[in-house]
Order: sequence, then structure tokens, then C-alpha cells
Amino acid sequence: MRKPFYTFLNLLFIATLVACTTSSSLYKKGNQLAAAGMNKEAADFFYNSLNRNANNVDSRIALKGIAQKVLESDLQKFYQAHGADQYKEAVYSYRSAIAYKERMSRFVELDIPPYYEDYYKESKNVYLEERYVEAKKLIKEEKFDAANEVLEEILKIDKNYKDAADLEKYSDAEPLYRKAMDDYDAKKYRTSYYEFERVLNISANYKDASYYKGEALKKGRLTIAVLPITGSAADKASAEILFTTVMQKLLALNNPFIVAIDRKNTDLIINEQKLGLSGVLDQNTAAETGKLLGAKAVLSGSASGTNYKEIPLKKTEERGYKRITTKKYDAANKRYYNVYSYRKITYNKVVGSRTVSANFQIQLVSSETGQVLMSKNYHPVATDRLEYALVNGPYQEIYSGYWKNKIIPSTQDVIEKSSSAKRNLNKLFTEKRRTMKTKTQLTKDIGVDVAAKIAREIQSYEKSRE
Repeated sequence: MRKPFYTFLNLLFIATLVACTTSSSLYKKGNQLAAAGMNKEAADFFYNSLNRNANNVDSRIALKGIAQKVLESDLQKFYQAHGADQYKEAVYSYRSAIAYKERMSRFVELDIPPYYEDYYKESKNVYLEERYVEAKKLIKEEKFDAANEVLEEILKIDKNYKDAADLEKYSDAEPLYRKAMDDYDAKKYRTSYYEFERVLNISANYKDASYYKGEALKKGRLTIAVLPITGSAADKASAEILFTTVMQKLLALNNPFIVAIDRKNTDLIINEQKLGLSGVLDQNTAAETGKLLGAKAVLSGSASGTNYKEIPLKKTEERGYKRITTKKYDAANKRYYNVYSYRKITYNKVVGSRTVSANFQIQLVSSETGQVLMSKNYHPVATDRLEYALVNGPYQEIYSGYWKNKIIPSTQDVIEKSSSAKRNLNKLFTEKRRTMKTKTQLTKDIGVDVAAKIAREIQSYEKSRE
């Protein structure tokens, strides 16, 4: 019973041995490199040895000594650069030394004399001042990309250096701001809106970007008066559903440049002006209506030919088979096996369908020019077909097929034993739905479908304006 435990201990021992052996070989290689004066390479091997086995004391001792020598060599380069007024080299040499110290700190603690920090600050201050002056010069010359590179370097070395962070934002935002203003002046309001938005993402209070962003939205917005869809008494339901759903779909676009006028305001003005809206408006009438409603465009339409067709649910008797399983014993092989036979049975199938179809004519007309911006005809069809099967008792052993006579065998008798045929029949037996969608539900389906298409068309038009 304890054999598995011993096996686990053996495997653990082998794994530990492999790890230690690997660590040991790395340690030996490190010693060879150290003897050849290749201190940096030797330190890497000792470091990797400890990665394999952090408990390798020899590697830890060796790393402490050799890594300290590597660090001191880097610090010597820094000191020489500092003394020679090579401030850039001094700054990056010291930062490299600090990075090396931090890397080694996973296993050993290296020492840097405190006075080196003072030397570094002297070199850093001189170098950053040079770079800062260069950045401001580039900004003055409107070389914003080059200035941005210099400022990024400054902030990488000292994230709080003077107003470098603000200057970086300026060098990022200013070219975008100027482009946005040019597009705004060119009446490319949609483009300028999103450019001002990018500016504000860089700096929330940048100049007057917020004001012009709002103005671009105000001037570029496509305000649409969605008029009630007209239709005869037979088309009234589909027309009303389409009108309501179009409003919802336009709102769901979440496009700041598309605004549908509230129905209450639309109806009020239509009633006040006693506008007779008997169908899709002609261009002139639509333009006048749009002006009265304070909209840049008018969406109008009509519904016609709404048709409803129903095939009521009907139950029919279907012929099939029930599989009978009998167990038999195989004496030679000393095992049981199944023998299948099939008994002729009947089961019930219920089938029915409902269909709603309609025709919609829609147009979007500019209130400013009377131009037809969009004109579409839609012929939606929504069908709900329900089909399910019923049988007394479990359905798992029922198979579809055909038999001519329930008692007398016939060459025309067929049992559908394929997995696909069985799967399809099982779907009928497991269908839980017993009622079809109502006419109202199907009418809503076609309304939702057409409204979504209309919204996409309007979205496409709105984006193409620039």
C-alpha cells in the first residue's frame, strides 16, 4: 500500500538531484569564466545557477564577490564620464549600474558608496537641463514630434522634472488641436469633433478644445424628424411597430451625430400645422416639414401589403419502430451481448406555421436642399414553423421509418437507423415549445428587422458626409 509514496519520494529526489546537478555545472562554468577574467559572464552563470537552485551556497558566495566587481567596474565608467563632463554617458552609466544592482538583489545585496549618488545628481541636472532647453527650442520651431522624443527621455530619467510632463502633453496635443481647428474651419465637423476629443484625452482643459468640440457636434449633428409610418387599416400595426422601433434603433446606435426628434414634439407640430401625411412625402413637402420641426432631415415611410398566413397546428399519425433489446449469453467467450429487434408502432407528429409579410417604402430627405438622401424598399417576411412529436412512454428507443402493414412484413418496410435520422427524431420528441408566435410577435419581428436595416443605412450615410 505504501509503494506509491516511496515512488513519489524517489521521483522528488531525482528531480532535486537533476536541479542540483544543473546548478552545480553552472557554478563550475562560472568559476572557469572568473578565472579567465570574464567577470560579467561569470556573474551571469552564478546567477543562473541560483535560478536553478537558490540554496546553492557556493554560487551565492561566488555571485556576491564577482557581481560586486562588475558593479564597481560600471561605477568606475560613470565616475570617469562625470569627471570628463560627459554628462549623458555619466547618467546612463549610473542608471545601468543601478539596474544591475537591482537585478542581483534577488540573491545578493551589492554596495554602492553613497557619494556616487551626489555625483549622479550633478550629472543628471546638467544633462536634463540641456535636454529641456533643446525640447523648448523644438517646440518653438513647431517640431513637435522631435520635442516629444526629448521630453519622453527627460521624464524617463526624472518623471517630476520641471514642467516636462506639461510640455509633453502640449507637444502631443498642439498638432492635433491645430488639425482639429483646420477641419472645423473647413466645416468638417464630424472629423474635427473626434480630433478635439483626442486632444481632450491628452489634456482635459486644453485651450478651448472643449468649446469647439461642442460646437462641432452642434453644427455637424444630423437631426432627424422621424414621421409616423403611414398605411391602411390592414397595415396599421406593422406601420406603428416600425415607427417605434426605428426610434429605438437610432438611439441604440449611440452615435452623437444622429439625433431623432422626440415623437411628442413631432406629433405636436404636425397637429398644429395640420399637415396631412398620407404617405411617403415628396421632396418639397418633406423639406418644409423638416424646417417646421427644426430638423436637418425627415425620415418618412409607408407600409403596404401586410399579409398574414397561418397553417394551424395539425396532429398526424406517423409510422415508426420501437427497438427491443434482448441480452444473450455467449458461453464460448463467457460474456453477455445485446440483440436488437424492432416492433412496429405509431407516434404523433404536430406541425403548423404562421407567416407575416409586408412592404415598406422609406425615404430620408434633406430639409435644407430637398434632396433625397436615402430611398429604400423593404419586403420583410417572418415565419414561425413549429414541429414536435409525441409518443406514449420513453422516446429513446423510438425510430422513424415506414411499414405497410403492422402485422404482415413487406419489402417496403424501412427502419431509419442512421444516427442523423435518430437525432432529428429525438429533436422532435424533446421540443418543449407547444405554441407558435402570435401575429403580433411576428409583426414585431419584421419591424425590428427593417428598423435595424434603416438605422444602419442612416449610420452609413452619416459617416459618409465628410
